[in-house]
Amino acid sequence: MATTAGAGDEHLLSLLASALSHRRFGEQELRLLDAALSAGPDVSALLHTRSSARCLLREAAAQAFSVPDLGTRLSIADFFARAFALAGDVESCLAMRYEALLLREAKYPDDLHLQVSNEEWLTFAKDCLDNGFYTIASKAFANALVHIDPSCPRYLDPTNSILKKDKINGISGLQNLAKSLSALRSVQTQSAEYMKRKASEVNDKCNLHLQKAKLPGSSMFRLGIKTRNIRKLHCSRQRNLKESRGRKAMAGSGSGTPCASCKLLRRRCTSECVFAPYFPAEEAQRFAMVHRVFGASNVSKMLLDVPPPQRADAVSSLVYEANARMRDPVYGCVASISFLQHQVSQLQMQLALANAETAALQLQLQQDQDHHHQQCMLQEAFLKKESMWT
Repeated sequence: MATTAGAGDEHLLSLLASALSHRRFGEQELRLLDAALSAGPDVSALLHTRSSARCLLREAAAQAFSVPDLGTRLSIADFFARAFALAGDVESCLAMRYEALLLREAKYPDDLHLQVSNEEWLTFAKDCLDNGFYTIASKAFANALVHIDPSCPRYLDPTNSILKKDKINGISGLQNLAKSLSALRSVQTQSAEYMKRKASEVNDKCNLHLQKAKLPGSSMFRLGIKTRNIRKLHCSRQRNLKESRGRKAMAGSGSGTPCASCKLLRRRCTSECVFAPYFPAEEAQRFAMVHRVFGASNVSKMLLDVPPPQRADAVSSLVYEANARMRDPVYGCVASISFLQHQVSQLQMQLALANAETAALQLQLQQDQDHHHQQCMLQEAFLKKESMWT
């Protein structure tokens, strides 16, 4: 049954290949591609069909733009953009969309209804930025800025003028972000390639002098199992420790000492109190802060919805959020997270620049050593020649 379905997928792809070779780019071919991509018997067959369809579409797209007519090339670019979207090839789909937008720019430069609008360029640029194509995103943001027409009558109103200025500032900020990410990726790629090349050279030199036996696959497998078991044992010990602390706190509450929650709310603490294992009597300030931000009833509902092994972590998260909300009532812990993310991005950029400078210095040192070696060889050859003449 699976073999028959796989043969059916190959038959549909062969029909699609024949149609593309005869330069038929229409709705029927898209339906044929959709049928081929959704007719697999299992996941592995679907993945294989999708990979074959991507290769087929890329080969057909490389040969399809040989016609000189802009209208025909525009329809072909639109067809392949939709086809690559069906096949799940994001990179090729964005490339075809960019080609289609450029062709529309060239074909309808003066038609206000058919030329590419600012919103289309902006949507395409954001898609490229989200998928990591920063260079194309920067160019698309530049085209979006160009297509904000200052001569349009709707911008004569002062309110619209302010909105237009805010829009330009927003697009410019996104364009600068795309440029910085593109430059960062370029620096990181160059430094990574250089360090990889140097590491391979060092490994080759070491392998010439010393043949080190590789770790067998069975030993690596056993080592991985041992590491995983150690990690599970550590987690189990931590969980048992938290449960024992919770039982001690619950036993203390049952003996007559109320927990911080019942003490603050002035009620009798029972053995079924959900707050007793996590808010002992000596941590009244901790519960007061959580109660002020979330409310005791809401915290009780949240803890009852969480499985008992995870309640300690939930309480820690609530305490942290309440503390952050007390310090910053507007943003809470989001401000700290944003600050740390910005700091991480800055440190990553500094690290990439430092790696690039290190790579450049190492390259300069290697060139200086090669030049010194050549000078020494020339000097030795000159001295040897002088000794022969004398």
